[in-house]
Amino acid sequence: MWSRWRQRLQGRIVELHVVDNQYVHKGDLLMVIDPTNYALAVVRLRRRYSRRWASVKNVGAQMPVQEAQISATRAQLDAAQAALVFANQQSSRYQKLATDGAASIQDAQQFISQMHQQEAQKQSAQGSLSVALRQIESLKAQRLVAEASLAQSEAQLHQAQVNLERTRILSPVDGYVTNLQAQLGNFANAGASAISIVDGHSFWVDGYFEETKLAPLHVGDPAQIKLMGYREIVRGQWTVSPAPLAFRTPSPTMRVSPPSILSSPGYASHNASPSASILMMCPRVSFLRPA
Repeated sequence: MWSRWRQRLQGRIVELHVVDNQYVHKGDLLMVIDPTNYALAVVRLRRRYSRRWASVKNVGAQMPVQEAQISATRAQLDAAQAALVFANQQSSRYQKLATDGAASIQDAQQFISQMHQQEAQKQSAQGSLSVALRQIESLKAQRLVAEASLAQSEAQLHQAQVNLERTRILSPVDGYVTNLQAQLGNFANAGASAISIVDGHSFWVDGYFEETKLAPLHVGDPAQIKLMGYREIVRGQWTVSPAPLAFRTPSPTMRVSPPSILSSPGYASHNASPSASILMMCPRVSFLRPA
C-alpha cells in the first residue's frame, strides 16, 4: 500500500533526510520546510492571545466594582425613599397645623420645600441606579465579545502551532521512500506530492486459480510463487481470507516470508503498486507480506 504524503504547507525545503528507495521507520524525519514564517506567526498570535486575555481579565475586574456601585446606589435610593416618606408626613402635619393656627405658615412652607428636595434626591438616586444597571449590562456584553475574541485567538494560535509542527515531515509508516520529487532548496507547494512511501508491511501478490485447484490448499501449508522477470522464489504460508463477493467462497491467502523481491527498492519504485498478478481464473488468492 502506498502512502503518498501531500504537504499541507508551502515553503522552501531546508532539510532533506532521505534518498529515493531508502527504508525508513514510522516517525523518522523525512524533510523540513522552512519554519521561519510559521514560528513568527506563533509568536504574533501568542501576543494577540495575551492581549485579549488581558482584556477579558480587565472587564471581569470591572464587574465587581460596578455591582458594588449598584448596591450602594440602591441603598441611597432606599434612604431617599424613607426620607421622602418622612418629609411628606411632616409637610402634611404642618400644613394642617398652619390651617388650625397652631403653626406658622413659614414652618409649613419649609417642610413642603424639604419634601420637594427629598423627591429630587429620590429621582437622582433612581437615575443613578438606572445608569449603573445599564453599565453592568454593557460590561456583560463587553465580556462576551472579549471572550469570543479570546476563543478565536486561541484557535488561531493552536492552528499556528500545528502548522509549525507540520514543517517537520515525519514518515507515517515503516517502508520505502519512492518517487522522491523533493530536492533541498526547492519550494514545496501546498497540496503537492513530494514523497511517496511504500508501506513495508502491506506488500501483496494477487493470484487467480481455478476452483477445482483450491481443494488441496489447507491453512498452514507452505506456498511459493515465481514472479515473471525475477529469479527469486517468494515463500510463505497459506491462511484464509474473506472471499470476493463475486464468488462467496473463502479465498486462501499466502503470507510471504521476508526478505523477498517484493520489498526490494527496485521492485517497489518501478511498479504502480506493490503487487503482481498471476492471471488464471476464478477465485482470488492474495499473498501478503507480514510485519
